[in-house]
Amino acid sequence: QGQSHDSQLTHQGQSHDSQLMHQGQSHDSQLMHQGRSHDSQLTHKGQSHDSASHVDLVYHEELPNSDLTDCGESRDSQMKEFHENQLTKLAGLDLQSPFHVTVQLTVDDSDAAQQKLLALLKCLQGSAKSPVGVCMVGLHCCGDLTPAMLHLFPSLPHPSLRSMLVIGCCYHKMNACPTRGNIPRGSNFPNFPLSALLRGLLASQLTETPELAANVFFMRLAAQETRERWCRQSPSHRQSHERQVAYRSMLEAVAGDRVLPRKPLRALQCHTPFEEYAMAAAQTMNDPSLRQQLVDYHSSHSQYVAYIEPFTALQVCLQGVLESLVLVDRCAYVRECGGGGELVPVFEEAVSPRNIAIIAYK
Repeated sequence: QGQSHDSQLTHQGQSHDSQLMHQGQSHDSQLMHQGRSHDSQLTHKGQSHDSASHVDLVYHEELPNSDLTDCGESRDSQMKEFHENQLTKLAGLDLQSPFHVTVQLTVDDSDAAQQKLLALLKCLQGSAKSPVGVCMVGLHCCGDLTPAMLHLFPSLPHPSLRSMLVIGCCYHKMNACPTRGNIPRGSNFPNFPLSALLRGLLASQLTETPELAANVFFMRLAAQETRERWCRQSPSHRQSHERQVAYRSMLEAVAGDRVLPRKPLRALQCHTPFEEYAMAAAQTMNDPSLRQQLVDYHSSHSQYVAYIEPFTALQVCLQGVLESLVLVDRCAYVRECGGGGELVPVFEEAVSPRNIAIIAYK
């Protein structure tokens, strides 16, 4: 009887596990289906109902082969050959589902870039049997690359180009304007603000308080960790961040005008005692006297290290406000150019703090 009872329990347990697994698989399947359906809706947004297919173009800043020449007719011929090789994938195909062609170009808003993209769009349309709807896609386009795509999208008249999805990052790496003395112009960046809406709103404010103009520090705060990600950090992670900021700040203060090599110093382990960090920094900089200078500076300024995380908390509170201003300005610019524009979170902040996509369509 005991063995029979155990057998019944085991069978019931296996049956229950089987039901849970089946329910879990069914739930996963539903989520995957919903995700694909959502992706499909985003992909086809802005396209006409009679469109049979579309092509996503993924842009990068360099050609794929490192041995390509940098300028002149040779580079143009190599780029043309690369395009032709990519576009042969489309020849004779009657596309019924999304098809991705990766084309590597130097993308800016110059006339040359526009002409190359127009030629590419014509080639895409001529290579497919059915109508092609093209979506420009940019994932984490650094610095001025996002504004360049925003400028290009409404200026390209080809009917195939119907939509664009771009996620920017590293706003502080946009090219900055020179300043007049200590007072910056309306903005330190040619590509911010982009919209007439925000320029008009800021005009009167900047006349009275020019120090409020967006500068590199403004954009750097907009591009850093979000409040939600910071709140999820463990105490050990925050201690590591505190130490890393303190060590690097002290090194920059002592180094003065000396140029710091970024990559070798980034590899220094900030979880080590400061004396070891100072020694490693002196060896990396090839300056034996730097070690004692760092140790002395640390002794006289170590009491300020405790303020780093409170200041970081203030920064993450500002981050969302500043990034929202950048994103709303870019979306407003798209609409001012005559198209539709939306801001859509396309993945969780846990994946990347830059998770808001600008979706534009004609």
